[in-house]
Amino acid sequence: ALREFTGKNSEESAWRSILRPDDVVLLKFNQSASGRLLTTPAFATVLVDSLTEAGWSLEQLMLLEAGRDFEHAGNTRPPDYRWQGEEVEFGSSGKDSFMAALDQATALINVPFLKTHRRATMTSCLKNLSHGLIRHPARFHANGCDPAIGQIVASDPIRSKLRLNIVNAIRVIFEGDVYASEQGIHTFGGVIMGSDPVACDAIGFSILNEIRALRGVDPLLGAAGIPPQLLTAQRLGVGACDRSKIDLRVHAF
Repeated sequence: ALREFTGKNSEESAWRSILRPDDVVLLKFNQSASGRLLTTPAFATVLVDSLTEAGWSLEQLMLLEAGRDFEHAGNTRPPDYRWQGEEVEFGSSGKDSFMAALDQATALINVPFLKTHRRATMTSCLKNLSHGLIRHPARFHANGCDPAIGQIVASDPIRSKLRLNIVNAIRVIFEGDVYASEQGIHTFGGVIMGSDPVACDAIGFSILNEIRALRGVDPLLGAAGIPPQLLTAQRLGVGACDRSKIDLRVHAF
């Protein structure tokens, strides 16, 4: 997927087209529902192995929400779990502090799951960043988390460091929430990769509805709907959810 996305013929050249040799890289996973989906350790292992084989040292890699035991295994750099000293203004949504691990990092790789969400309709790239890196995420769930999701991701501490989104869609929650039953989980066996978190979420939203159709479940937001946070993020210049503006390449392995 990395070679397909970058057009490079090796993993090393692909990573070097995304990251600088001296980057300290924060890989942001999602601990919510990880105990049900059970794919994070394997996913994290592959990413760490790929990056170290490409030339980045373990000291340059921080794993966040990959599981506390895993994050400190293998001599990767421990993330700073404290909070930044100053709060960041998010516009009409208010303000909050980001995790201090963002101060340590010069580059951010976003590694979310693909799931339905009872308030935000769906959660993947955007919400993993907006609500997974701030001190008080519960303050930003009003109105389906909109416009909070878009405004937080549009802020400089995230936007200036985000280099790549890699959606772990090996197992997908298509019905329910973090406590979804096994009947609400589908083995999709896929990865969505892109530099644009809005585009990745737009494709992910389509996949969720395709899975729901396959499983005989009504589509999210109706057949023509789209989560409002994607439209807000597009309006703020974070990325594109308009399918006509997304360069989508599908590769079956």
